[in-house]
Amino acid sequence: MAADDHLQCYRLDEDASRNALVSLFPADDPPFPVAAGCRAKVGAREVCLPADATVTAFDGSLGALEGQALDRAMLCYRVRCARAEVADTTVTDPFGVRPFTKIKKTTRVCVPAVAGVPPTTTTTTTTTLPPRACGDAAAPACDGACGEQFACVEADGGGCECIFVDIFLPCPAIAGPPNCYGSCADQNSCIDDGGACVCARVSEP
Repeated sequence: MAADDHLQCYRLDEDASRNALVSLFPADDPPFPVAAGCRAKVGAREVCLPADATVTAFDGSLGALEGQALDRAMLCYRVRCARAEVADTTVTDPFGVRPFTKIKKTTRVCVPAVAGVPPTTTTTTTTTLPPRACGDAAAPACDGACGEQFACVEADGGGCECIFVDIFLPCPAIAGPPNCYGSCADQNSCIDDGGACVCARVSEP
């Protein structure tokens, strides 16, 4: 049996009278249909917690079924939904296999909950620097950007310059490090990365 694959529920009487609209999309559809536009009465009537369970005595036939481990409590609310036709079906749980007939409309929704205040979230802002131009690179490691079909190479008079490269000779087909020549897509450059020539974006420091 998977750990904490059951829900242990306690009755609640929350002193609240707010209303909400909710639509429910069951995973087992069919036979259980979508319940759209249900009215939820927001005072919770049950709190359900993940739990282990062991059946020690039972006068019926047990079903062989293991659930998925749960990691979140649930709060359950009464809902009023439109009546829906639900086909008869067979259901299996640890208490056996049996048919379900005359299934009624949706009456309750349980939502994930955490103890205490909501967990805080951290937003990380990433600043993308402009690519380093070929002329700003330092020879012999000419790792500036030139654009597709051009490579940043060491110029005869020193420094780095962009030269045309046959598109069928991509990085690192032309030379090896530290003189990494070859065509790279977009604004990537053919650069020396730990003794290997690879296509990568080089940004301004």
